[in-house]
Amino acid sequence: MGNEYDDEYTLDKIVAIGNRAHGVITKILLALPIPIEVAPYEGADPEDAVDSIANARTLLRDMPIDEEIRDAIAATLLGWLTATTLAAIEPLRDGSDNWMLEAAHHQMVATSLRTRVVYQMVTSI
Repeated sequence: MGNEYDDEYTLDKIVAIGNRAHGVITKILLALPIPIEVAPYEGADPEDAVDSIANARTLLRDMPIDEEIRDAIAATLLGWLTATTLAAIEPLRDGSDNWMLEAAHHQMVATSLRTRVVYQMVTSI
């Protein structure tokens, strides 16, 4: 693909959206009846942040909350993990797998939007 495509779906943009989403995810998890702390994302080891979100997903299973809210939080965490993982895959030099960066971008945008709804759900508990 050409430069226009490359400029639209960049790792920097995905990371910026991911940072914002992670910030709201942190607020969501801390607002739960049993707060869950996660490692920071911005300026930290990305692997620690991924492991921390994955661990939060496990802890969420026993959270004393409505199943619909638990599922919404789980979907948000999985969306963030999916986008982060896709973005971390190094693309081939021939550009044949640029779709992964595009998919990571759209998944992170969807996750970022979902965080706002889920935050409202959690703060209404």
